[in-house]
Amino acid sequence: MKTKPSQQQTKNLPSVHSLAAYYLLFLLLLVACGSGETVVTNPTPTPLPTPIIPEKPTYTVQRGTVVNTLEFTGRASPMVEQNLFFKSDGFVDQVFMQRGDRVRAGDVLAQLEITDLENQMALAQVTLETAETKLSQAEQAQQDALAEATINREKIRLELQQVHTHSDSATLISAQIELENAQQHVVNSEYELQKSLDRDWEPED
Repeated sequence: MKTKPSQQQTKNLPSVHSLAAYYLLFLLLLVACGSGETVVTNPTPTPLPTPIIPEKPTYTVQRGTVVNTLEFTGRASPMVEQNLFFKSDGFVDQVFMQRGDRVRAGDVLAQLEITDLENQMALAQVTLETAETKLSQAEQAQQDALAEATINREKIRLELQQVHTHSDSATLISAQIELENAQQHVVNSEYELQKSLDRDWEPED
């Protein structure tokens, strides 16, 4: 059961307007105190970032081939180089090799125009055949002369034998002289034949 406050108790309680006035006065006092003194505040420290730990990769160990590849640029050059040239002047007619082809010693790389050389070779061949023919004819002539001298020597030898039997001393002396001449002719023919065989061939101009 509630009882109503008495009139005397109601007078002793502060009113709403009085409470508001006290609150306003309290705020004014706080403002007055704050304007007279500088309030020093410490700066807020910057927080350090938390380090991020990277994740380490995980590898599976197994047997295999380790390949180390190197890429670079360069120029390949031969260890030994040879300067090639033709022994005679002329114009290049054909080239049988290209740059980068593999060659060996003795391979024909290029060829000059050989029309003039072919003509000279043909002329030299004709000259050689002519000289060989003349040499053969000369050798045959020497052999014929040697054979004829040998026959004459034998003929004179027979005549000399007949002279010993039927002729006088003068005829004998004459026959001996003819025999000596025939023998010398045979010797000369043999010498000329051997000299023609030993002579080096020289083409005629």
